[in-house]
Amino acid sequence: MEISLRDLREDAADALDDALARFRPGAPREDLLAVAGEICLAHHTIGASMLLLEGQPQEYFLDLCRAAETWRRLLQHLRSRGLPPPPASASKPLLGAMAADHWPLAQGVARLSATAFQPGEEYEDDCDWAVLLAQTVAAGGDAAATAPYAERLLRSGPDTYAGRLAVLEAIRARDGRRFAEVFGLAALAAAEETERIVGMAAIPVTELAPYRWIWLEGLALLRLAARAGLAVPGERFAGCPPLARVPRTADYAGDGAIPLAGT
Repeated sequence: MEISLRDLREDAADALDDALARFRPGAPREDLLAVAGEICLAHHTIGASMLLLEGQPQEYFLDLCRAAETWRRLLQHLRSRGLPPPPASASKPLLGAMAADHWPLAQGVARLSATAFQPGEEYEDDCDWAVLLAQTVAAGGDAAATAPYAERLLRSGPDTYAGRLAVLEAIRARDGRRFAEVFGLAALAAAEETERIVGMAAIPVTELAPYRWIWLEGLALLRLAARAGLAVPGERFAGCPPLARVPRTADYAGDGAIPLAGT
């Protein structure tokens, strides 16, 4: 599968303008989720291009924040209308806020995110992992507060998520050596899975592009580890470009998100 981020960036910019113009606060839930998802994907695509092609990590971080703020506003809006939130496993906006090292924004998204499995919209193990990660962010790393969610994941996805659960447990234990070991293995497994998907052409190129060479979840976990006080190793990990790990110095001003009053 051939992916041209430069071409897709131009398409994403057009798609972003179109989606922002189409967003209607009173639309049905499924329409709100679809349009907000398009906006987040466009921001991630533009940001990935700015990082990988232009070498501008601060622009990448800002686009991650724009997507996360769109999602936070969507979550708040759905709650205000008494509508169910998106599936917990629709977690890329949260991962982006974490990867951008914007913890107030990440916590804002995490605290509004779903905690219950939504049959027909996601797999149970994917839901439980996303909920565990979100609650870890929301609770500021409080292991006791997140223990029930870890137990849920051990029941639903002990094999699928064993590697990433080991990463999270190493962060909780503040065990830097163990973290480096299990994170490296998880990064390689994620890279192999991405290559498998690329080989199968299982995902449209527009949806895969921002994550083809970037393991967004891995960047989020690296930031989470650093936030917990671990001396995160500076070595190269698959899918975690060094430029994407520099400190965020750009302030996000709330631009580029869906226009919703009171959010």
